[in-house]
Amino acid sequence: MSDEPRLDLNEQEQEFRVRKLELETKMLAYQSQPRHLRLVRIQAAASLASFITAGVAVIALSLSSFQWFASQRQTRTDKINERLSATLTQLSNPTPMARLTAAVALRSFFQEPNIEIHSQILRAYTSMLAIEDSADVRNAIVSSLGSIDPTLVSVNARQAALEELISENRVMNREGELWLIERTKESQVSKKESRAREKSIANAIVVLLRGGCSTQDLSSLYLAGADFHDLNLSGVKFDKATLVQANFKGSVLNDASFNNADLREVGFAQAKLRNAKLTAIEPDDYSLPSAMGRDIYNLPKDSKDQSVVAPLPDFSDADLTNADFTGFPILPIVCSDSKIHLSVVQSFEGANLSGADFSQASLFGLEDRCSTEPLQLLFVEGIDDKRGAFIAAMPKEPTPGSEKNQPQSMPAKWANWAVRFLFEGADTSVAKFDERFRSWAKFGE
Repeated sequence: MSDEPRLDLNEQEQEFRVRKLELETKMLAYQSQPRHLRLVRIQAAASLASFITAGVAVIALSLSSFQWFASQRQTRTDKINERLSATLTQLSNPTPMARLTAAVALRSFFQEPNIEIHSQILRAYTSMLAIEDSADVRNAIVSSLGSIDPTLVSVNARQAALEELISENRVMNREGELWLIERTKESQVSKKESRAREKSIANAIVVLLRGGCSTQDLSSLYLAGADFHDLNLSGVKFDKATLVQANFKGSVLNDASFNNADLREVGFAQAKLRNAKLTAIEPDDYSLPSAMGRDIYNLPKDSKDQSVVAPLPDFSDADLTNADFTGFPILPIVCSDSKIHLSVVQSFEGANLSGADFSQASLFGLEDRCSTEPLQLLFVEGIDDKRGAFIAAMPKEPTPGSEKNQPQSMPAKWANWAVRFLFEGADTSVAKFDERFRSWAKFGE
């Protein structure tokens, strides 16, 4: 009896398998029919359509978001341009306070990542400096240029501004004859205002140089009083530049050229001037000798007793290795019987003079003042060793009222002391001097 139930179960299991196989066979036969295949294709197409619809929806949403953001950016850009335009317009306002406000407000636009805006502002600043009468507005512009973040404003935009300022400065210096009125009694208001604007442009040039801009040509510029301390200006041309009272303390000026530049009271202390050209070759109206002559000639004429300052450069502790001083003026010479007291503002104390060439330097003196006529600056053409005197020639242009230029002899009782004073603390044995000059100055005694 125990075997019968087991047989029944086996038979039932076998019967189920047979039925399953029959059903699968019928299902395969049904799926093979064209009608079923069409249904499958329809279902697949429906699924694909749903997927495409979803993709289109996503793309549409993305495009909509992009358009929204683009619209927002355009709206912001339009607002920025409107504010910029209004601010630039205020620069032409007749009220100095309005122009000052605009000059300061423009500084904020440098924060915008827009090269065209930066260039537009810099062009406005450089143009305003050339025409702006208000010192406060000009100072604000120079301050704004000095506060530029070089990581935000491209060097190309800043370099273009520097070149524009140099061009404006050069034109104003020559056309306005600023080189002539510096340290003279010129009282024309228009020229004084022009000089003030030019000084602002000079300050703007300096702040851009400090900000990473560069140039190799600063020749024929008006840079009086400019502060170049600690800047690297190697190889830069300052030929015929007006540099009265400029400060180059600690600057690197190797291979720089100062031919015929006006260097009155320029500070070169601790500067590096290796192979520099501090020359006055074929001096013209812009050169240091001519400027000195104007200073002397414009001294008061109503007193025989006069303290005269020779405002030459200060080279104390400078590195002047192989520097060229051809034509450079050395002015320690006054007639021994003169009532003129000469104060020389020049020093080579502690300077490195290795290879420095003074063999063609110019010696200058002052004629004895025996009347109320203007003093004259005399070019020393030779040394009379027998008489212990200098042979001096009158300037090329005669003193008004004099008949002609006549050479004259100048006793120089104190001249050797004056020259030694200029070079006190410097090793003159390593410099190149005319041997007669070295003998006369009695270096080392």
